[in-house]
Amino acid sequence: MLAALRAVGAMTKSAYDAEIARTAARWLARVTPSTKNFVWIYAYANPADTAEDAAAALAAEASFQPVPRFKPLSLADEAIGRAYRFGGRTDDAIVALGRAASSCFPLDHPIEHTRAHFELGMAREAKGDLAGACDAYAVVAKRWGKAKPRSVTFGKARARMAALNCK
Repeated sequence: MLAALRAVGAMTKSAYDAEIARTAARWLARVTPSTKNFVWIYAYANPADTAEDAAAALAAEASFQPVPRFKPLSLADEAIGRAYRFGGRTDDAIVALGRAASSCFPLDHPIEHTRAHFELGMAREAKGDLAGACDAYAVVAKRWGKAKPRSVTFGKARARMAALNCK
């Protein structure tokens, strides 16, 4: 909700940063040491959808290491991969987004699962894997191409597909 408030201008960046820090501190006081890294995923990586947000997330990541490999019944890898992609860690993004896109949870988490494909396309494109990017964007097109209301993510995927001359 904090990210939504910030996105619509109802909260300044400094107020947002302060509230995220307070929220993370409250959760860190409640969780076990083995699960503290999930606080980073949900407080920092999940809302990161700009380079600036990703830089803040990646700066905070060291305090929450290690990022868990096992993330039961979630698509946290989509958020992690997106933060890595926006933060310029393309290779790490491809690994995390690949896990999310190939997970067994498309019915449980359809939005995150489809977003993982879009983000994987962006990361593969940045790495020069244009065929892989086209394949990832095609999943978004297949799932959300006829969505009503129109899908913003599909619009972005369609634009990338056109730019890459995907089939």
